[in-house]
Amino acid sequence: MSKLSIRYLYPFKAEKDIIHAVELGDQIGITLVDTFFDYFKQESVSNSHYLRKVGLQLLNCIFKFCSDKNIDSVEINTYMFEKFDQVNQAKSLDRLKAEIKAVIQEILNHLHNQSNNNHFVQQGLAFIHEHVCEDINLQILADYLCISPAYFSFLFKQQMKVNFVNYLNQYRINLAKELLADVRLKNYEVAYRVGYQDEKYFYRLFKRITGITPSQYRTSIRKGD
Repeated sequence: MSKLSIRYLYPFKAEKDIIHAVELGDQIGITLVDTFFDYFKQESVSNSHYLRKVGLQLLNCIFKFCSDKNIDSVEINTYMFEKFDQVNQAKSLDRLKAEIKAVIQEILNHLHNQSNNNHFVQQGLAFIHEHVCEDINLQILADYLCISPAYFSFLFKQQMKVNFVNYLNQYRINLAKELLADVRLKNYEVAYRVGYQDEKYFYRLFKRITGITPSQYRTSIRKGD
């Protein structure tokens, strides 16, 4: 089989789908291994040497992804290096798939076990609290932490039990409530101080979360006094 045909037959999209699933911590990544190798059945490829080579390519891609996104560990690295040898020695397609699935399962287990007290989430929370008046989004935080937005989103939801956007908005609105108690601050100044440059958007979001407008909230504070 020529290098050209090997390159042509490699299912890059299926590989990408597996990596994306691993990034999200999704168990479907294991099932997608079958989809990846089903491609070769459709193309009537049965050469065991070639299939092992493809398996090693996929395993190397997974390994590089984990390293690049800082979701590796000594245990994961050791486990994967052992699997490289086992994939290279696999005598059947079923064994080949089983070894790669085992790697993905190990990575997913590692991600879930890390979710409690994850330092990325703690660093992300500290960044939000310190830079609340600035523009903050998943990409900015991910760049700051040197991980992917999808991976940070997964970790954040896993630990905080709420998605990143909802947490950020709730934190900003809670802070806005405190600032609204200061009669010296205009509503738009409060909006700016909690990170909303669009005053109208701040008004809509405040009402959606609290059920009343910022002005109505101010009035309720005065009545409470």
